[in-house]
Amino acid sequence: MSFETDRAVRGELALDEHLLWSGMPRQGVRVRARDVPGVLFMLVWLAVVVYWERGVMAADAPVAILLVGAAFFAYGLYFVFGRFIVDRIRRSRTYYAVTDQRVLIASGLRRRQVKSLALGGLADVSLSEGSGGRGSITFGAATLLSAQPGSTARPGFRRRSATAFDSIEDVRRVYHLIREARRSAATGLREA
Repeated sequence: MSFETDRAVRGELALDEHLLWSGMPRQGVRVRARDVPGVLFMLVWLAVVVYWERGVMAADAPVAILLVGAAFFAYGLYFVFGRFIVDRIRRSRTYYAVTDQRVLIASGLRRRQVKSLALGGLADVSLSEGSGGRGSITFGAATLLSAQPGSTARPGFRRRSATAFDSIEDVRRVYHLIREARRSAATGLREA
């Protein structure tokens, strides 16, 4: 637990709640392997838009047509660069915590949102560990939804992520901590 993450989640705790762990997702710009095909496609998109805009300017076309091209260009720039910057900022404002009663995720770009899951209600907790002990802990299962702009999934479908502690340090230790806290919470419920 660092002072920053500890302080960021303390305000969300009840008086009788004890903080067991707090952390943040990996910081910095993060490009995943699944992003590469979309970025390559959008680079071609940008080249086509630039070629089209040059032709429109040479033909002395109306300003409205130039603005449409500029909008397509801005969309391409966002997809190639901007979304990674927004993701970086979002992760810099995301905090995870495990208490003796629940797991919580506090995040938000403009306004703070807190997602809380009671330890007793966690039916499906899964671990995904990568190299160096970094990984993710997922609570629940992902579901399929219709595709939205910016999705890198097959056309028509995208996976809605389940709630997760994404890309955290020492993920196996945190996973075992959650399992132990779940066991303690279940024992406490039976005794009450």
